[in-house]
Amino acid sequence: MASTIGGTPLEHAAQVVESKQQADRKFPVISELLHASSSSEYEGAIPAEWQVVTKQRAVALPDALFEQYDLLECRCFMGLFPEIGRAWITVDHRLFLWNYEDETDFYSFEGQEQIIVSVALVKPRSGVFVEAVTHVLVVATPLEVFLLGVGHRGGARGGEVTLYATQISVAADGVAMTCIAGAHDGRVFMGGNDGGLYEFEYRASDGWLTKRARKVNLTASVASYFVPTFLAGRRDTPALAMAVDDARRLLYVLLQDASIRVYWLGAQGDEFVLVHHHRTVGSAAALLCPQFNEGSEAAPFEIASLHVIPLSESRTLGLVAVTGGGSRLYFSTVQRAQRFYDNAARATADRPEVFEVVHVRLAPDAQPGAATRAALMPRALRVHAAFYGGGTALMAHAWSEDHDAVVGAAPACAQILGRVARQPRASLVELAAAPRVEGRTWAIAELSSGARALNDLATVSATPTRTFAVLTNAGVTVLEQQRPVDMLRALIGQPAVADAQLREFIAAYGLDETCAMCFTLLCADDAAQHSGGMHVLGAARRVLFELGGVPHFAEAPAFPTAATADATGSERIELS
Repeated sequence: MASTIGGTPLEHAAQVVESKQQADRKFPVISELLHASSSSEYEGAIPAEWQVVTKQRAVALPDALFEQYDLLECRCFMGLFPEIGRAWITVDHRLFLWNYEDETDFYSFEGQEQIIVSVALVKPRSGVFVEAVTHVLVVATPLEVFLLGVGHRGGARGGEVTLYATQISVAADGVAMTCIAGAHDGRVFMGGNDGGLYEFEYRASDGWLTKRARKVNLTASVASYFVPTFLAGRRDTPALAMAVDDARRLLYVLLQDASIRVYWLGAQGDEFVLVHHHRTVGSAAALLCPQFNEGSEAAPFEIASLHVIPLSESRTLGLVAVTGGGSRLYFSTVQRAQRFYDNAARATADRPEVFEVVHVRLAPDAQPGAATRAALMPRALRVHAAFYGGGTALMAHAWSEDHDAVVGAAPACAQILGRVARQPRASLVELAAAPRVEGRTWAIAELSSGARALNDLATVSATPTRTFAVLTNAGVTVLEQQRPVDMLRALIGQPAVADAQLREFIAAYGLDETCAMCFTLLCADDAAQHSGGMHVLGAARRVLFELGGVPHFAEAPAFPTAATADATGSERIELS
């Protein structure tokens, strides 16, 4: 085959492919992009078809759930369980699991009479439940905390969910659990309104001297068990949220005073040791970035949420805290001397020696005169719910009484690659957008699964478009993070494509990448099924033929030089 086709054209093609792969491998990881103490560079997408986050569809809450809400007497909570494709809603003592893919399908649980104060979906302990139980639902009331087995069979439109009574419960002793989190090995951690941190321990059956389930106070001292409650004095600050880092064996706990505790779970995952308590997060951020001005006597510094950065994304950055003003604070548990080169840092689950803020990423509105100051972007964020994962941040901002603006930010890969080619170290540049959703946001979660690369130009044909669910008191809005190829599809899918816009796109991503995206659109299995599919295919072909160059044979020179000696007597195809 090689003698028939000729080795040189194949070798030339291989060299081109290898050079492009090398360029993709040079794309920096998130810690390398955040090498300075702070950053704030954003780009607003113009025209509208370039928006990095767009609304895909909106699903209203079923009328039956609105009728239940009318019966509310005390408390109502909401959240998302993307692992099983359900949203959960509590109305006093009733729990509902709503299949937002099927829209009208929901499951009601009313097997107890106490007001539900917290709900979480966790992994089951090995060897405790039957194989059909894929998850465990932890339901907390002021009197008890109990477990329900959850069986989820995947399929179209959210699959099927079955609840199983487990008869596993522990007394809450009047403590309302404010947050619950589970580790991958089945450990269940709970934060109480009394300031204590608890673990729900359970096993398959009772032992000789131990019960099947018990609630363990992980933060109480030995002396506290002998002191009457009325003499106990001041309580610890209650927890607002928890985040478990299974790879590093860490539990992060956000307290109501905006401080963060770090607990080490042990090399085998069977310990609970307080290793750090960062009490001055806001002050530390202000030292790193003078422009960071969140927190005052009138409006205290707040943290909206905590998000773990997996080892696959960074070995030196471990946690992101999204503040009430929309900034992102990046934390590290790695010594300063080891943070210079992310790839050189060891992936370890050892007890961390430090926990400190190492980078402040200001909110998209933090630059005077920036493109994000356009009318579509809020001037000052008030974030009450947030998501972070795979380099993408989504923050719910109260736009008005009836609507939220979901401020989205994701790496601008083309701009970053251009800087990598020109300078040794590039900084993070992000695209920002702020689509509006109806209602007040309760939770944001990613629906798509799988590992995500920061450089979406390199994985455009291998990974699907990322989708996110935003749960509000009006329903679920599904958002899409547009990849460059999605932006090109929207651009050329217009009835009349403006040459200026197309040239602007090519200037941003390069002619090579634009042509590669056209081939991706033409070769996609579902290309014709997208909105305006045939029109998009025709436009992609026109871009290739009109702008992609004309193929022609390039014969080897009669008198080759040293640079062309290997190509003597051969021909190759080039594009003009």
